Amino acid sequence: MSKPVLYFASVLFLGWTNIFAQSSQTSLRKVLTQLEGQHGVTFSYADEMINRIVVTNLDSGAELDSQLHALSDETGLVFEASPASIFIVKNVPRSLCVKVIDQDDAVLQGAQIIINSQPTNFVADENGIIRFNTSLTFQDTIAIRHLGYQDFFTSIKNLTKEDCPEIQMSFKVTKLNEVVITNYLTNGINADLSDHSLKIQTQGLGLLPGETDGDILLALRSLPGITAPNGKAGNLHIRGSTTDQTLLLFDNIPIYHKGHYFGAISPYNPAVVQSVSVYRSGFDPSLGGRVGGVIKLESNKSISDSSMYRLGINSYYTALSAQIPIHKKFMLSGAIRTAYPNSFQSPKLDAINTMVYQPSNLSFAESDPNLDVTKQDYSFLDYNLGAVYNMKRGQLSFSFLGIDNSQENEITGLLMPRRISSEINLSNHGGNLEWKQFWSPRLSTKISLMKSAYHYKSVTTTEIPDSTTINGPIFRSEIDDFGFIFDLEYEVNQKSATILNFGYQANKHQLLNLITRPRGPVLREDVATVHSSFFNMKSQPVTGFLVSAGLRTNYYTKTEQFFLEPRIMSSYKLHKFFSVKSSAGLYNQFINQRIFFDFEDTRAENFPWELASSIFPVIKSGQFMVGGIWDKNNFIIDLEFHQKLIKNLSVRNPNEAPSMNPPPGGPPPMGQGPPLIQPQAIGELEVQGLDLLLRKHWPGMDAWINYSLTKTEMTFDELNQLPFKTYYDQPHVLNIGSTLTSKKWKFSFGWQLASGTPRYTNSTFFPEVVLTQEMNETSSEIPVETNDGRFTPQHQLDLAVVYDISPRSKKWIGSIGLSILNVYDRQNLIEENFYLFGQASRTPILDKRYGIGFAPNLMLNLQF
Repeated sequence: MSKPVLYFASVLFLGWTNIFAQSSQTSLRKVLTQLEGQHGVTFSYADEMINRIVVTNLDSGAELDSQLHALSDETGLVFEASPASIFIVKNVPRSLCVKVIDQDDAVLQGAQIIINSQPTNFVADENGIIRFNTSLTFQDTIAIRHLGYQDFFTSIKNLTKEDCPEIQMSFKVTKLNEVVITNYLTNGINADLSDHSLKIQTQGLGLLPGETDGDILLALRSLPGITAPNGKAGNLHIRGSTTDQTLLLFDNIPIYHKGHYFGAISPYNPAVVQSVSVYRSGFDPSLGGRVGGVIKLESNKSISDSSMYRLGINSYYTALSAQIPIHKKFMLSGAIRTAYPNSFQSPKLDAINTMVYQPSNLSFAESDPNLDVTKQDYSFLDYNLGAVYNMKRGQLSFSFLGIDNSQENEITGLLMPRRISSEINLSNHGGNLEWKQFWSPRLSTKISLMKSAYHYKSVTTTEIPDSTTINGPIFRSEIDDFGFIFDLEYEVNQKSATILNFGYQANKHQLLNLITRPRGPVLREDVATVHSSFFNMKSQPVTGFLVSAGLRTNYYTKTEQFFLEPRIMSSYKLHKFFSVKSSAGLYNQFINQRIFFDFEDTRAENFPWELASSIFPVIKSGQFMVGGIWDKNNFIIDLEFHQKLIKNLSVRNPNEAPSMNPPPGGPPPMGQGPPLIQPQAIGELEVQGLDLLLRKHWPGMDAWINYSLTKTEMTFDELNQLPFKTYYDQPHVLNIGSTLTSKKWKFSFGWQLASGTPRYTNSTFFPEVVLTQEMNETSSEIPVETNDGRFTPQHQLDLAVVYDISPRSKKWIGSIGLSILNVYDRQNLIEENFYLFGQASRTPILDKRYGIGFAPNLMLNLQF
């Protein structure tokens, strides 16, 4: 029996056992009916009160008095016995009291009680005290509301635990009205019309296709406009941009690492990340430094009432995390994930290995009978530390992220004795210290200090018996990034929700790139600082109309240039169910990777980051978007047209070294030589496209279809006469997906169909420059070449299923799950390229590269 059939059989078996499973929660009416039949008694009650109460299943072997006592503790109801075995179920009138204070322990006169979402006449007096009488169950909700503060939610049961408890309310961060489309794709994914971002709340996130482990970056592929043609989490292209043009922030820390296993696995523990904001259509002036998009991850900053511990185990890593409140105002947190020893190879790790090491020295050595792979070790580790302290009217927080990867390989020759070993070490560490302060309900400030350190080193060594050791190239790349942010927010007008933001940001980049070769080292060190100031205004001047407009200014010390970046975003509700939206803006990028015409693989980190200079100018971008969204009866239609022009892209000219041979027709006249070919070429990227989403929600089920039509073309006039498709160009991408929740079960599936990537006629995107000689003058002829069709279309099916194993007592929460990427093991051809294998070989080998194959994974998550 094949592997896919075995895994499908296990899913069917689990589904069959669910027929006999019982929910740990049931209606009170049903429980009372069961007790009547079990003990021969009768219950008298009001239907309206009983129908809305849900309780935990009782111990069927317990005595009636014990069962009724448990129900009373859970519901707050009283079961009053009367003659003839009749029990009258009724509420108990209660006199309650609360004292409402702010973060400075000052009383809040005028605070109001909200019961079951309905306002009441219960209002706090001059001492901040609210006294009220009510007859409610423990499952009724109570909210305390005061202008300028966040609503405080509690329960009747909590208010009965002590006499007149103090309720401390926090300042409210103003939110514009009617701007969020909830459940944009599924639970936990929302669309914010005020800044056109997609917000993902990881704790409430629905199960996405192929992802039971919460791989945050890989899950983003389900969103329209985001693609990963080779299936790697760290190789995301946001609306046609290259990967380095996306700003990736973790708690304000810039991340340069692509991901574990050379970009195959996200380096972010899902237990740590609380929310993700994705900007596809530009971003406001408080963010800068990239010309494509932004992925902003934030850890948990709220202090829990009790300690929380989590354990996650799957077939390719183990994860631990903890949140420990030391005091009601102070909390520590930590998390760690690590790969298993290399001797353990699960089916998913096999699939990742096959995808990552193609083509490479290892893959060729494994197929060569004259060579033996004697060592192949890869390990990864990521860890987080956090601290949160709530001060009066403010919060102080610290966040640290560590990412470590290492790889060691060894190839031994059988016929020709020699041993080739390689070692790669990569780390990306960073920390952020942040202070938020609410000076009043309208005025707040935020100050952040951050540091990010990226270090990469690769070494290759060849050992020949009875001979000297030959050290191959040593490559080092280092980035030290220091940053400071000051942000002031002021609410000018509460009625129109007009909010002003002023701020200053400084980023100092220090780079080191070193290549050590036998003929000598090549060292390049660089440093530059970007000073930025920003201003932005968000407002809702009339009902249904939202606008966000602002300006970011940048001063780049290396070239002593000023850059202005005006930006505007807007949306307008034309109809109760339909809104139009648009955005436009300018963006600049000062640190980047040169364009390379190849997908990410084991060589990806060898493409160093560089700072803009007079030779490699600052990258500039202009973006525009217009669209509309329909939201009615849980049915969403979202359509966006977008256009992007990115200039000043740089690429290493493959023809930079002039030929050592005389040109055709003999040597040039005295004093003339071949034309000087610049070592770099400057070009541009143009992106045009549309993204369409159709989503329907039913109770317990979401289904969606999203389609992207995109055109991505690059132009380098110095190298090619024609614009050409980017190596990752996929004009058509279609996603069909669904999630289903039934009692303790969660299911999801997703099927993607995408155009094949372009096929090129040689190993680079550019043909060689031809030198010609006419009339005793030597000139260069810029060639003409375009892609030679496309590879076959890509398609794959991804599945996931999760079962809740939490006990009835809820002392701990647990789940088990199975996910499968590429269920029917489709071989998606991504690229074919010429590859040089071995130290002595000079003959290129044409090899093919495929996306991930059949990749099943089992997981277990526990929370205490």
